[in-house]
Order: sequence, then C-alpha cells, then structure tokens
Amino acid sequence: MLTRSDELRGWLEARGFRTAKEPLRREGNEIDWYAYKCTEREARECECNDGKPMQIVVKPFACTHHGETHESSTVELTGEAGGLWFTQQAYPLRHDELMLRMEDIERMLIRAWNALLPAVETAK
Repeated sequence: MLTRSDELRGWLEARGFRTAKEPLRREGNEIDWYAYKCTEREARECECNDGKPMQIVVKPFACTHHGETHESSTVELTGEAGGLWFTQQAYPLRHDELMLRMEDIERMLIRAWNALLPAVETAK
C-alpha cells in the first residue's frame, strides 16, 4: 500500500532530491528517511563549505495515534555565516501543501539565507 510519505518521497525524487536513511530519527517518527538536494537558486556560500551550493533538506514526520496517522514535514537550509550557524526552516507542512508550494518555500529560505550579513560586516 502506498502511503502519503511514499508519495512525497517519489515526488521529491522526481524533482532531483536524493533520499537517505535518517541517522538522527526523532523518537516516535515512523519515517526513517530524509531528502536533500543542492539548490539551483543563487545563494551565498556557507562559510564552512567553500565551493559547494547550499542544500535544501526535507525531513518528513509521521506518527499514528489511536489509529490515525498524522504526517508533516520540515524544509530547512543550514549554514555558517559570520562565524555563526543558522538554520532557516518552514514547518509544519502537510505533505500536500509542501508539494504544492515547494518552489515558494525554497525561494523564501534562500532569500532569508542571502539576507544574513556578510562575515566582513560582522566585525564593524
């Protein structure tokens, strides 16, 4: 039987995301994978990863309570800027909402990341 998380996984993979086993799985999460891809949008580099494009990560979550399954996802971008680590994220997103709005979500996360002050300005 195809679940909504299986549908989401297939949808993400069809759009260039790769999936991997989630090593830090949250207790109670019935989903054991996450998805990631390098953004094609123009984004400042993470100070820790010279020459590597920023990565968008989708972390799905599902739990069953009293026979009803509840699913959501977090979409995030993490990087170092000005010697500090930042995570921008959109959550909790229903899987259908994520599939409908993924381009907007990625665009907004990249805009937030690009808005951080450059490392040079932090010394002033």
